[in-house]
Amino acid sequence: MKIKHVILAGDSAGGHLALSVNFLSILRGFRRPDALLVHYPVWHTDFNRFFPSLLLSLDEVLLSQTFLKLALNCFTRAGGNPNKSPICSPILAPDDLLRLLPPIRIFSSEVDCLRDHAFYLTNRILKANNVPFDAHYDDYNAKVQIFYMRDYIHGFCNLDTKHVGIEEYQKGT
Repeated sequence: MKIKHVILAGDSAGGHLALSVNFLSILRGFRRPDALLVHYPVWHTDFNRFFPSLLLSLDEVLLSQTFLKLALNCFTRAGGNPNKSPICSPILAPDDLLRLLPPIRIFSSEVDCLRDHAFYLTNRILKANNVPFDAHYDDYNAKVQIFYMRDYIHGFCNLDTKHVGIEEYQKGT
């Protein structure tokens, strides 16, 4: 059976992995995915680079500063430099790599310390493709689209279960 379409999806670190696999497929000449679908992704692994939404980690239960430091150290435990690699920190990818991305849909949560990463990368992809940030969806054939989930938290997809989940999050997923 021949696979017609490949769509990579992931949430949080899985969103990072989906984009990194896409970059590796471009750089190594493999078949590229046809689309990416990511929820509240991690786009930058250098905790020392400030984004305003990182302040939410000060009183965050799921993504506390301690947990973020531990998780981000896992990305570079073999000695990689997050400031030099688009695989470690996709927001730093060169424009020519961003132009080769397939259509990408990003779901960003309002109450998420990683929220600003999503908007930063969205803006970079649009700029790399010469599309203004406030362009209408139809103006750029949906190269990148971000959905802002108001009042949602990081990890909301994992809280959508029919038995013990949060009913409002079922609408988001």
